[in-house]
Amino acid sequence: MKLQWLISLSAVLLMNVATFAAEQSKWNLEGKGPHLIAHYMPWFEVYPQGQQANKHWRHWRWDDQAHRRDPNTRLDSGQRQISSVHYPLVGPYNSWDRSIARYHLKTAKAAGVQAFVVIWYGKDTPDSDAQIPMLLDEAQKLGMKIAICYEEKINWPHYRKPKSREDIIKTAAEDLNYLINSYGTHDAYLKREGKPFIMQFNFWGEDDLGPRQILADEWKQIFSKLDGEVYYCRQNMDRADVHGPIQSAFMWFKPNHEHWDQDFKYFSQTADWLKKEKRLDFFMTVVCPGFDSTGVWGWGGGPRVLDRNGTDILEYTMSRALEGEPELVQIMTWNDWEEGTAVEPSRDFGFTYVDTIEKWWGDVTGREVNLEDNRQGFEGLLGELSEFQSDELPESVRAKYLGPDKN
Repeated sequence: MKLQWLISLSAVLLMNVATFAAEQSKWNLEGKGPHLIAHYMPWFEVYPQGQQANKHWRHWRWDDQAHRRDPNTRLDSGQRQISSVHYPLVGPYNSWDRSIARYHLKTAKAAGVQAFVVIWYGKDTPDSDAQIPMLLDEAQKLGMKIAICYEEKINWPHYRKPKSREDIIKTAAEDLNYLINSYGTHDAYLKREGKPFIMQFNFWGEDDLGPRQILADEWKQIFSKLDGEVYYCRQNMDRADVHGPIQSAFMWFKPNHEHWDQDFKYFSQTADWLKKEKRLDFFMTVVCPGFDSTGVWGWGGGPRVLDRNGTDILEYTMSRALEGEPELVQIMTWNDWEEGTAVEPSRDFGFTYVDTIEKWWGDVTGREVNLEDNRQGFEGLLGELSEFQSDELPESVRAKYLGPDKN
């Protein structure tokens, strides 16, 4: 049974199709806005690149002794005990594997996604930075784009150890210049009006140096030190003072349905106010299938769970995602298995979420809907499986998703 508060899509879709069709996109993406992108995790690893042994299961394993998830353990189903409540269709994988990246990009593109925004913790982090060149190259082959989501927390321990607010400014400027010069000039990097697009996840709290967030005046100093202009997009709209230096904002979905209606209204209304004040150029909203961090025990603090209830949560967020006329809509997420927000095909749900998104996006944009090509990335992957990946993908699973029903 559908959730009682699920509102009708049709009126919202018809209104927004007419609105968006009249405006040419400012993005280096095909077609007119709005554009659909997806949040992407590049950090999954079974063994280091170039090795076939010494499995360490980075981001597939959770070592909290009270709630441990050990992928070396096989469950009765034959699946591994990974740090996720859901299980990837292809099994646990290495993010640096080009065949996996091609599978992800091709499947996402078939469903209407035009870009991945990749989480990034710094140039010295092998589980985020090391994969970016490969993702850019593979995206370019498919006509897709890649952007970076910067973690504001890298300016504080244990990622950075600043001794002053000046250190924080210096580090952030160095990080952004690294992104501009290393990736921002790539043809497959996502840009608005020719400027590289960079998102930010916010940090929180205070310490001896004051707020563990970069302040408005500090952002002005950071941007003045950059080698080129960027379009920067900060999470949420809780700090109106930073807008002006920061030109855009994005909404991130909370696993607490009590405030959803208020949150969607607040975000679109605040965006409208900031745009009228000429402090915001654009904003981005979100669609999400659900949330369940049981696999990592809420990162040690106890799990947060928002049951998917089929496609109800996804459909609710889709019904609200176009409010306020965003230029971008972000899927939360393509493959965050640890927080249970992945829409990547799974053993649990097959291609259900990819298909649902494509049908909705076809209604929004008029894009032709073809669910068959959503399976082509998976079919292509089967022809280039590594020995490890082949062992993780039983014939019974292959047959199920390549059979007549292609779930």
